[in-house]
Parts: sequence; C-alpha cells; structure tokens
Amino acid sequence: LHYIECFDRAGEFDIIHNHAQYYAMFLAHLVKTPVVHTVHGSYSSEYTPEEKIHTLQRFKDHKFVSISNSQREDLLGLNYVATVYNGVDTLKFGFSEKPGNYILWIGRITSKKGPVEAIKVARELDMELKIVATIDPVEQAYFDKEVKPLIDGELVKFDGEVKGDNKIDYYKNALLTIYPIHWNEPFGLVMAESMCCGTPVVAYNQGSVPEIIKDGKTGFIVDSQGPGTGNFVIKETGVEGLVEAVKRIGEIRRVDCRAHVQNNFPIERMVDGYEAVYKKILDIR
Repeated sequence: LHYIECFDRAGEFDIIHNHAQYYAMFLAHLVKTPVVHTVHGSYSSEYTPEEKIHTLQRFKDHKFVSISNSQREDLLGLNYVATVYNGVDTLKFGFSEKPGNYILWIGRITSKKGPVEAIKVARELDMELKIVATIDPVEQAYFDKEVKPLIDGELVKFDGEVKGDNKIDYYKNALLTIYPIHWNEPFGLVMAESMCCGTPVVAYNQGSVPEIIKDGKTGFIVDSQGPGTGNFVIKETGVEGLVEAVKRIGEIRRVDCRAHVQNNFPIERMVDGYEAVYKKILDIR
C-alpha cells in the first residue's frame, strides 16, 4: 500500500529510489518519474525464488544499483548504473583498542551463515564462543536439530538477539568475529560493523567478503574447501583454515580495522555514492 501511494504521487518527485522490494518494478513501468532499484539480497538462482528471477529478467532494463561488485555475478544482465557499498555509522560503532578473549558469531541463524563451523572452531581451540543471533521461524527446526545440541552454556554460549548499544559491546569486547558463510552474500554488514569497533574478522571466501576484508590487514580470508583457490595469507582451507586464522589473529592491528571502515564504508561515503547515482540518472552536472 505504501508503494501504491508513492507511485500514485510519482509526479511530485524528481526520482524514486526503491530499496529491496520487487513490487516497485511493476509500478515503475507505469510512471514517467525515474526509478532506481537497490536489491539487497542475492540474485543467485540458488537463493532467489523463481518468480523473483523472472521479475528481474522482465525488468532488467530498469536502473539498478549493486551493493557490491560480487552481487553482479548473476548472469541476469541487469542494467547496473553503479555499485554503492552499505555504510556504517562510525561515530555510533565506537572503537576499542583492547580485545577480549572470546570469539563472536553474530547474525541470523541459518546454515548458510555457518554457525556450526564457528562452534567447531571454538571447540578445536578450546575458546569461548558467543553466539548472538535471531532465529526466524523457518529456521527453528535447523537450530533445534543442528545448533542447539552443540550449545553447552560454558564454551559455547547462546545469548539470543541483542540490539543497539548491547550489540556494539559484543563487537568491541570480542577477540575476533568469525564469519564462515556458505553463500554469495552481497554485503556482509556484520564484517564492517565489527571492524569499525576494531575487531578483526575471519571469514570464508564467499560473495562480498574479499571486497570488505583486507586479507592479512583487517582479518583473514579462508577458502571454504580445498585445494585453496585464493591467494590468501592462510593456505589451509575449511575449518582447519579458520582455526589457523584465529591462532594468528594477534597479527592484526585493531586500529587498522577501524581505519579501513572509516576510509571505505562510512555512511557519508554511501550517501555520496547515492547522490552521484541520482545526479547521473537525472543528468545533473
């Protein structure tokens, strides 16, 4: 209903920026006001329902903004006008130079984000792991069967969903954030938020990871399976590679993590990027 209201009044606006909703693609076809789409999910047929793939193909000549260059590897031939990375409020995500002694896994419980691998790493190293997560109803069965039995409340702790400053405290006080994803995530905001607090990230080489982490400088990138294909600092792959990366996390300077986000992923840069998109579409010089 919000979208119908917006497009009914399209003549009042210079441009309409659609974030994440496919409904607007159908309505954009019916108005003269320029429309640009940022779709925040994956375009891969493995993760995107068939009807959404058909919608994207039907409206592929519309103007699209990607949130990482890896997101463009979809073979759908969408008309991209720019890549604009998501931004972090660097003033809100305060810096901590002194690390804690636990591993942090934070996000939404799903197999493709690798919570089980994170637990395996913690057990291998006998290090405390804090899992901070939401559980969607569709993922409850996976959590109950695959994750919950591995939570002992001592080495592996499940702290549920946290928000606001509490989430920031988890980042700031962690030794590292582990991110063993198994899908081509278009932009892992968790990585940028963690590094903004000074906490390095260890992640699998999937999706946008090489665009967000500076390997050997703000964390380590690990190939999820062998033989390794990337030219990364850590040569071991899979869980063994994650374990090696955690052992070497002391090589990463937390101040470098913070600076990397300030230079590449601040909100101000995201705003500048979208303003440049609007000017390009409206042909404002």
